[in-house]
Formats: sequence, structure tokens, C-alpha cells
Amino acid sequence: MRNIWKIFKTDIRTLSKCFFASVVVVAIALLPSLYAWLNIYSNWDPYGNTGGISIAVASLDQGYTDEDGVYENKGDDVVADLREAPASTGWRWTPMPRDESMTTSAKFRPCATGCCSAHRR
Repeated sequence: MRNIWKIFKTDIRTLSKCFFASVVVVAIALLPSLYAWLNIYSNWDPYGNTGGISIAVASLDQGYTDEDGVYENKGDDVVADLREAPASTGWRWTPMPRDESMTTSAKFRPCATGCCSAHRR
């Protein structure tokens, strides 16, 4: 253990004599923390400023009947959940989001369509 402290003290003394090496050591120590802080700050509230974005939402899900004979329509469930959620994004409820005039205009650039359970027939 004494040998470790002796090596550490020698390294610190040598490092204090060379300014450039000290800068490199401090940069190597701080850059990962700086990267983490900036990354966390940039992703802290990703939906905080999305109120002005208009997103067209429609469900094209045709539903299915499971083995117990119960009819399921997951697309309608997702749309209902979006309607109940707080309005942080400008959802626009549309019957057919694949309409050419809607998707090519600047009014509704992104479209969210749901075809969740049609493949389970």
C-alpha cells in the first residue's frame, strides 16, 4: 500500500510541473460528465414544446374476434387513450389519414395511423 501512495504522489508532482498534461487530465475527467449532463438536459422534457405541431390521427384497424368470441379493436383503444391524454401535442382526429391532400399539405405533415390487430384474423 505504501508503494501505491508513493507512485500516486510522484505522479501528482510530475503532473503539477507540466501544464499541458494537467489540462489533458482535467479534460479527460470532465468531458464524460459534461457529455452526460448535456445529454440528460436535452432529453429532459422532449414533449414540452410540441403543442404547435399538428398530427393527424386515424385508426384503420378493422379489429378481430378472438378465440373466446370477443371482438377486439386495438386501434380504437389507442385512439380513445390519445383522446383522454393531456393535450401536449396537437392531435387532429381524421377519418382517413391517407388522403393525398392531407399528407402533402403543410397543415398535417406527420400522420399516425393504426393498423394494430388486422393481421390477427
